[in-house]
Parts: sequence; C-alpha cells; structure tokens
Amino acid sequence: MRATVLRAAQAPDCADLQGIDESVRDDAVVDMDPERLADSSVKNSLREATERAVQRGVFGVPSFCIDEHVFWGSDSIDFAAAYLADPGVLATEEIKHADALPIGASRRGSN
Repeated sequence: MRATVLRAAQAPDCADLQGIDESVRDDAVVDMDPERLADSSVKNSLREATERAVQRGVFGVPSFCIDEHVFWGSDSIDFAAAYLADPGVLATEEIKHADALPIGASRRGSN
C-alpha cells in the first residue's frame, strides 16, 4: 500500500488521496520538462504550496493532509489509509491520550 500511495501522490492527475486504491498503476511517475523548473509561475506555485503546507502544520515529507489531520512520514501511510477507511480510528482512547501529550517542538507559523 505504501508504494502505491507514494506513486499515486506523485502522479500528475492525483489531486486527492481519497480516490487512491490498490488499482493505481505501477508506472505512475511525474513527467515534467526540466526547463519549466526555471519558469517563474512554477516557482511561485511552489512557494504558495509550501506556505499553505506550513500553515496546515506540515513539517516533513511525505505529509498527507486529510480533513484537518496531517499524517507525516512514510510510516504513517497505513495509518492514513486506516483513517480514510474509518475516521473513527482517531477517536479511540489511546489516540485521545496521545493527542493530549505536550508538543515537544513545533514550526513557527504553523497551527
């Protein structure tokens, strides 16, 4: 599942991870002309996307924002999939306890 999600998240037509399932093709790749990387609109788009990510609390790669939750790290992909299957997975007593623990560090400007 992890490899499938990572490939799908990199596919040009993948805007919403909720549509991902095991049927995603194995050869999904990003296809971008290297000369476009110097285009100011591409750079501005990247800056804007980065700012939106910071505002949502993203601080690492890969990060998946689903609803108001951020699932961070490749080891969280299965957990994100579990949340998509059953959002109640975040309402367990164990998760509530973990969520109440103090935050050790946070990025300035994030929520």
